[in-house]
This record gives sequence, structure tokens and C-alpha cells, in this order.
Amino acid sequence: MTTIHKITLISLALTALNTACMLPNPLTVDDTRNLIEPDHPQIAYLGRWDFSRPLSPRCAWTAAGLALQFEGPDLELWLDAIPTTTEARRKNYKCYFAYSLDGGPWQSFEVSRQNNRHVIANGLTDAAHTVILRKLTEASIGGTATLRGLYLAKGKKLLPPPAQGAKKILFIGDSITCGYGVLGDSATCNFSPETEHGLFTYAALTARALQADFQVAAISGKGIYRNYGGDNKRLMPDYFPYSLPFGKKKKWNMANWTPDIICINLGTNDFAKGTPDQAAFTLAYRQFILQLRETYPQSAIVLLSSPMLSGQAGTAHIACLDDIAAQLQRSGTTGVYRCNLSVQGPLGYGCNYHPNQPQQELNGKELTSFLLQLKL
Repeated sequence: MTTIHKITLISLALTALNTACMLPNPLTVDDTRNLIEPDHPQIAYLGRWDFSRPLSPRCAWTAAGLALQFEGPDLELWLDAIPTTTEARRKNYKCYFAYSLDGGPWQSFEVSRQNNRHVIANGLTDAAHTVILRKLTEASIGGTATLRGLYLAKGKKLLPPPAQGAKKILFIGDSITCGYGVLGDSATCNFSPETEHGLFTYAALTARALQADFQVAAISGKGIYRNYGGDNKRLMPDYFPYSLPFGKKKKWNMANWTPDIICINLGTNDFAKGTPDQAAFTLAYRQFILQLRETYPQSAIVLLSSPMLSGQAGTAHIACLDDIAAQLQRSGTTGVYRCNLSVQGPLGYGCNYHPNQPQQELNGKELTSFLLQLKL
């Protein structure tokens, strides 16, 4: 091949490459529909999101999501997700979200880097419709999700989003609060992301019953003094300050959302393999509450017992919680309350001896009744 022929072929290849680079990206250009960017002011973000990249905001915590009102007939969501923990990558865990259209039942769907286009509404009436979207899988299992945009029918627009509850409740916890294994049919069923549902928990059910807006900061296996494995590294209070708790961590601006009530359900993992040093557990718990009180001076704080702890462990855990509340009251820290939840067993179990749906419903009713009596 002559030098001239080589130059000609290279020139043709470069021309083809430049032409390809100028072609529209089929995922971002669609002349038949209206693309809504994630920074649109009519998108209401629920839970903790990282907005360091406004056109691709990310979320990870359980129940983070969106509230929208749009002009029909169609809505498609451009949302992807990636795992952010070694275990999630090794086990190929999947991320799940659910949406409620016009107040209807929750419809779950898988989200991944490849599975990133999701038809939420198709062929509806040419009128206003509402959608609530929530993340079902926790951060350590479902990873981090990124919103890329929304598609509406050509000429249609977003309307002011549906109002969220006036009361705000923050739930801090572990696997119980995440809904780990809640869809399982027995104590011995193997956990998978398909058995986790962050909207079938006592937390979400309480918020729904009280018509409250809510956030969840919970990670399976984490404790306040020691984790399920017995170590005391990277405890739940260490993850709490972040909007993205894994991967490239991003701090959450606590001033963005101020809860009226904070419900803490921690201690199950601390007591799971025997009673810990109770003085050390009490100290760690009390210090965390004081940090919360400094951040949220007006919020009521409710300490919950664990539905997974029975016998000696359950008795010791409740005694510690009572002691913590009494110590705080004596030191002048007001607005701290105690609520005991029924222990699981009579209603069966979910995967790996976690609360199943009937147990979560019972505990949700108990907490709802308690908060109503307090008139917070």
C-alpha cells in the first residue's frame, strides 16, 4: 500500500469518526417528546439527595425519591443505578424503586446502568396526574441511583408538585428500618434485594398513617456501639451525616430538612451476639442523641425498642434505653421519649429472622398510636 493510500484511508477514518461524534445521542435527543432536566423547579425531591452535579443528582438511602405532577398522557423516567459496596458488587445485588401513580398501589421496578429507561405512565387522560417515587433497597444493597431526566409528551409540562405532609419524621435505624427480608415467607428464606421493601416498614407505615413527610437513614448490620459482626468501626452515627453513605461520600446539609420527630431504632446489632458493655453502649447512644439535639434543638426524639430482641437481650436493651432517657432528662435534655414495640414471633418471620410484613404493620400501628398520644 502506498503512502498516499494510507493517508487517504486515515483521512476517511477520521471523517467517519467526526461524523459519528456529531450524531445525536439517542438517549438525550428526542424531538417527539419533551425532556425535563433534573434541575427543574417543579421536581420535589424526597429524602437525601446529592446535588453537587445538578443535572445528575444522586440518592442512596432507603425511601429517597421524587414527587411530581405532570400533564398527561405519558411519563418516562431516565434513572440508573450502580452498586457501591464490595458485597453488592460480588453478589450482583439489584436496585429497586417503586412508584405510585395517581394514588394507586406501589409498582416496583429494577434500576441499573443498563436498565435505565422506565415508563411510568402511558396513554393516560390529557389531564394532571401525580407520581410519587421511592427507593426500596437500602444504600449498601441497592447502591446509588442517578436521575438523568424525565420525558413528557411533546408540548406537555410539569405542574406544581403534590404537597408532602406538614409534619416531618426522621427514622434512624438498621435492617429493621430498611425493610430487610420483609417480603420473605419464613425465617429460613435466603435474603435477596427482592425481599427488601423500604415502604413496607413500621417507619413508612407510621409516616403514611400520620400523613407525614419522612426520611430514612438506616443501614443493615450497623450498631451504635458495635456492629453485627462485633466490630466497632464505621458505626451508624458515622454514616448519618452523609447524603451518599458509600462510595464517594457526600455530606448532607442538615439545614435542608428539619424533622419535627426523630425516631431511633438502634441496638439490635449491638445486642445480637450477646449483651455488650452496657455502660459503653449507653454512653455511645447518649452522645449520638446529644449530637442530634445540637443539630435539631426543637425536634422530639423517640427511642424505640427492637422487635428482634427478646429474652435477656431484649430486657437489657430496654433497660439501657430507659436509663439513657432518664440520664438525659436529669441533665436537662428535654423532648426525649421512649416507646416499646412488640417483639416478633407470633406473626411469623421474614428472611433471616427479620420482621415480616404483618410484624412491621403491627409495629407501625404501635408507633403511630404512641405519637398520636404524645400530640407532637
